[in-house]
Amino acid sequence: MPKVNFVKAAAKDNRVAKKGESYYWWKFRFGGKYLSKTPPRPSQLTQSDFLSRQMELEERIGQLGENADTFEGLRADVEGICDEIRMLGEEQEEKLNNMPDSLQQSPTGELLEGRSSACEDWVGELEEVDLEKEEPTEEDAKEALEIEEPTIDTVELDDLEEDQTREGRLAEMKKLYEEELAAKLEELRDEYKDELQEAISELQGISYQGE
Repeated sequence: MPKVNFVKAAAKDNRVAKKGESYYWWKFRFGGKYLSKTPPRPSQLTQSDFLSRQMELEERIGQLGENADTFEGLRADVEGICDEIRMLGEEQEEKLNNMPDSLQQSPTGELLEGRSSACEDWVGELEEVDLEKEEPTEEDAKEALEIEEPTIDTVELDDLEEDQTREGRLAEMKKLYEEELAAKLEELRDEYKDELQEAISELQGISYQGE
């Protein structure tokens, strides 16, 4: 990869920074000079189309937690990434198939075959992560409480305080029930968020294993 240079203060205006502002620049052995206001991503530091796209996909996996706050959103993001990885692998296989038979066993042919296989394995590992979880609802909280919502029929006369009516007692019971229900729902949502973060961490631990 090329050396990345940091300029603390530009001597004059350029396409990314005004005079006095900081910026980064780098250049390849064969190619022009590149400038950036922010540190370049790894995918920007290669002229290989395959490596640039592969690293960009890894960068997107690393950013999954920034946008996905539900398993539904996370599934959609991961499916999109997997589709692009498949496409990248299929392109390598197509290049290999388009080579003369005599060159398919050459180092270049083996590289293409290895990259195609590695992309397939990459997708397989990503798809093994369990993302089939639904956001908890009030119905889930009711089921988890394992108690029925109080009704007038559940008010026992022995539970009434002096001068208390059954309706008054029911109102107290309903208030307590609603508080327990809200607490259970919050507990389920916290568990859901923890499981989401665990899934994101697991996904971010999966990377491309080819050349």
